[in-house]
Amino acid sequence: MNNDLLEKVTSILREVLGSPNLAITEATSASDVEGWDSFAHINLIMGLEDAYKIQFSTAEIGSMGRVADLISVVRGKLQQQAAANEG
Repeated sequence: MNNDLLEKVTSILREVLGSPNLAITEATSASDVEGWDSFAHINLIMGLEDAYKIQFSTAEIGSMGRVADLISVVRGKLQQQAAANEG
């Protein structure tokens, strides 16, 4: 699932930054990527919320320092959705 999430984050970030050849890893942080400022971060968050039909809290957004952190939070949200749909 991490690879799928990384691909989705990469795709959305490429679109947000207008950088079709952008390559990121789970260790990538905003400071590693030119143009990934607070505005781009919010657009990335909104893109992920739209793509996965989830919503992040302010605390969750603040905890996303690296791509791995972002993936972890998204994975948790998706697991919560799956559990809610089962019950």
